[in-house]
Amino acid sequence: MNALAAAQSRWDNITPVDTSSRDEAADEWAYNAAEQLVLGCDVVIRTRRQTKMISYADFLGNVQAQLNQRQIEGEDDEDNFAQLVIAALKGGTGKSFAEKLLGPHGLQEIALELVSPWFDLAMEQVAEDDDS
Repeated sequence: MNALAAAQSRWDNITPVDTSSRDEAADEWAYNAAEQLVLGCDVVIRTRRQTKMISYADFLGNVQAQLNQRQIEGEDDEDNFAQLVIAALKGGTGKSFAEKLLGPHGLQEIALELVSPWFDLAMEQVAEDDDS
């Protein structure tokens, strides 16, 4: 019974692993990578074992998918897409129409969704760069 009590005590007193610095690094890397995509650049992660490119074309595809889904779901109830095209053709600004078309997910959020799965590989690249 003492072994069981000792094991239970260890279990009860386990402290979680501190991941705050990893979370902070992940947030910073993801924000910077997403910003690169929003600005029209590709994000390239190179390690000794793998190269991963998240292209601006990938980002455009995700933005297009978001816009298409909102159209399918009928969330463009003010014909913002048509207004955006007309404003662009007339040389006007279509920012408000574009923002309404995107809905609650702005460009930064769409880009973050695209780059976030690659954080571990990016941190591997950073570690390799630090070693050399």
